[in-house]
Amino acid sequence: MGSKVKSGSNFDERSGLSDCRISHTEYISHSRGIEAGNIHTYTVPCWFTMLVSRPRSQGCFLCKKRKIKCDETKPFCRNCFIYGTVCPGYRRTQPLIFRNENEKTERRVQTGRKKRTSESSAESTSNGSELVPLAPSRRLIKDQLAVPRFLLDSSWEHHGHCYFLDQFTLPTEPDGSPGPLDSIPLLYSLCEGKLNDAPTASLRASLDAVAFASLANRGNVPCLGIQARRKYGEALRKLSLSLGSVKDAIRTETLGAIVMLMLFEDINGERNSLMSTHVSGIQYLLKIRGPGQLADPATRSLFHFAFTQMLIQFVGLKDPLQIDLDWLLEAINIPHPIYNMMTANINISKFCATASNMFSEYEKGNAPDEMTIALLLDRGEHLDHEFAQWHYGLPEAWLPRKHKSNSQEDLLLYPDVTSAGVWNYYRGTRILLQMTMLQLHRFRDHIIAVDPLGWGLSTQNLRQDQPEHIIRDMVAEICQSLPFAFGDVDVYGTPVVYQDCMQTGVKAIQGFALLWPIFSVSQSGYANKSQDEQAKTALRRIALDHGIRLGIDLSHETVQLSRIASPSSSWGLGTPSSDSTLG
Repeated sequence: MGSKVKSGSNFDERSGLSDCRISHTEYISHSRGIEAGNIHTYTVPCWFTMLVSRPRSQGCFLCKKRKIKCDETKPFCRNCFIYGTVCPGYRRTQPLIFRNENEKTERRVQTGRKKRTSESSAESTSNGSELVPLAPSRRLIKDQLAVPRFLLDSSWEHHGHCYFLDQFTLPTEPDGSPGPLDSIPLLYSLCEGKLNDAPTASLRASLDAVAFASLANRGNVPCLGIQARRKYGEALRKLSLSLGSVKDAIRTETLGAIVMLMLFEDINGERNSLMSTHVSGIQYLLKIRGPGQLADPATRSLFHFAFTQMLIQFVGLKDPLQIDLDWLLEAINIPHPIYNMMTANINISKFCATASNMFSEYEKGNAPDEMTIALLLDRGEHLDHEFAQWHYGLPEAWLPRKHKSNSQEDLLLYPDVTSAGVWNYYRGTRILLQMTMLQLHRFRDHIIAVDPLGWGLSTQNLRQDQPEHIIRDMVAEICQSLPFAFGDVDVYGTPVVYQDCMQTGVKAIQGFALLWPIFSVSQSGYANKSQDEQAKTALRRIALDHGIRLGIDLSHETVQLSRIASPSSSWGLGTPSSDSTLG
């Protein structure tokens, strides 16, 4: 009993991706084995030609129909809740299904096919008719089937949304803290209504764009990438209409659309000199939404994501602040370690902005006095001391643990991957703060060299070597965290082996959270050769494993944070590694 084989794709060039499906053959055994004459096999990748012997999935029927993994949550699965359908429940039967076969069976099938081909050729020749190929070309079949297994038998658009929900969202933490982008299911529910106003339309298009782009990059699906680009343009047009009205601008749909477009930029690697085009607009949007947005658990993760991207641009890329962030200090006045870190980040961003303004004024001929530099250096040391205590009050289980690997290398272990990302974000920010401190020390030395008689001894007690030691320590700790952060070792430090070559130990959103901390290692100028190579390899790995092209951009040797290093030509802010310098 053989099964019918359907293989192909339909693509409408005028309307984009209307239907792009690939079906694969599923062979079912019977009492006499498999009749080679009734089976059609193709040359497919190595992972595809094998017998599936694992237990049959016991997920709900709708998840099987969607071709997505069912979480089997009791009493109903979460996927059905997201799609707004009634979960039919689970069944516990165990059907025996064989899919594909080994090389021996494939050779038997090919032999049978050759016989049928020769018989058909002889019959066609005797009838005087032309020969008709019995199967598609081998190259076409290879292009169609060289995709991950979870992408088969369904539309690309549908799989794009399922992949995005699975890889870019995490559930709420046990203590009630918002998980990374755990508000995305809410955004999908907002799009289910029949409303087609500008905020809803922009959110729907932006969700399509980021979902299609994430799967297009991960699965190498060019047609889906084209569709993502069209959706991105549609989302921008609808978003401009939403921002024209204050009533529409403060809606959750508008905030969700901008956050998704920010994520789209990073997934597609479309930042302009590493600067996000949406950060300037989201500053004003968060301000007009007010402190009340933190009281809504459904949108807190959107605020956290937008806040993190803002601080990266302000502190890491020295983008000038366009609004006063004091209102944020009042909004996040919450006794929680994460909000302690956010408060410290705001103060650090203001400190870095003050230092940048002083450097710019000096370039214009306005030299600061001795007391101004001394007070700024003292302020920086005080901020670093406060920032180093952000974790006070955390449970002991949240703290990193040192461990020796089998190769006697130092590792840092955490209770979970998300907490490892939070700790590395802290280390990356502290590196940037200390690089600004180094700039101030060298700026002070330059001023003293120009006018030694006009300076006293009030700043001599401020040690310049202290920032260098802190930077080296933070670089080492980030590198020691990477094996656990990538899921290469478990919570006990034991190496993890994955049977599936396409399986990764972390979600895409967890890999995304590592990008900027790892980038701070390669840009610090104080990483040794091994650490620098480890950082660049990690950035490329995030890009390849999760389809986030920003990782490739950050790993390039030519990428530098030029905005931070801009004054170095006039007063020499070189670091030990001049090829990859932050300051």
